[in-house]
Amino acid sequence: MAAKKGNSSDRIYDYFKTEPIVLNGRFASYADKMWVQNKIEDKSKFSKLLDLYAVAAIIGFRKGRRLADDKLTSEKRTIQLDQVASNYTRFYTIMQIILLLDDSRGLSPEEKAKMAFDTNPKSEKTYTENMELFHSYARGGLEYLYEALVTRPVGMDDEFEDARVANIMEFVKNPINNELI
Repeated sequence: MAAKKGNSSDRIYDYFKTEPIVLNGRFASYADKMWVQNKIEDKSKFSKLLDLYAVAAIIGFRKGRRLADDKLTSEKRTIQLDQVASNYTRFYTIMQIILLLDDSRGLSPEEKAKMAFDTNPKSEKTYTENMELFHSYARGGLEYLYEALVTRPVGMDDEFEDARVANIMEFVKNPINNELI
């Protein structure tokens, strides 16, 4: 699960530097409906899976939508570790914001600040819990984006008839609201 340095007791746990990001089951399917590898085409809303995942984490957090992983099927999409590492600052900043503002775990402001800004090596437990928090928000955001941009039906009040355009316009007109921020 984590990268090893030396023997198994010397494991290093570092956010977004330890393992690739894997979208499983329905989340891989959602990604496929909004992103096509190396192409911008009609159904593509994002040019990179990495971008989709970063936006999904923010939207999932803003909507307060967290979802458990889906391993019911073998379908997977992977964001390779080198891609994540080259975008480390973006992902780490999103992680810090989530750690600071998430109230789901009942942590004090001091505990949240320490967790968000402590650069010391993490324990396996802390690393696993915090990465799962991030990924659960990203999965919630993926589902929200899928519902808003792909499956939302075009209605009589929509300005555009083309579902892709109508859904994007509706998404832009109705900003994401959340009591947390």
